Amino acid sequence: MRTFTHIVAALAWVCFVGAGCSSFTSGQPIVTYKKGTGNIVQNAPAEGQYALYSKFDTTPKATYSLKQGDKLGFEKLEGGKVRAVAGDETVELPQGNYLFKKKK
Repeated sequence: MRTFTHIVAALAWVCFVGAGCSSFTSGQPIVTYKKGTGNIVQNAPAEGQYALYSKFDTTPKATYSLKQGDKLGFEKLEGGKVRAVAGDETVELPQGNYLFKKKK
């Protein structure tokens, strides 16, 4: 039992300090936004479901159904806010680190 507790504690530490909790969710990372960087908008590589995560979340903030070639990414706004872009939809987010993953 003690070994299990150590493993859970180690995973929590990695989640907090390392790659972020969203790295434990399924799906392929497509676009990543790091706090303070500029715009990064590209085309969705394939048709499918794309989930928006904060770096430290395991539950997506939103999921979008996109076609290949739809816009996907992030735009930096004044005041440090970020706008997530998925096709024709946008959502304004506070400063932070975010990513879109293509769901399996």
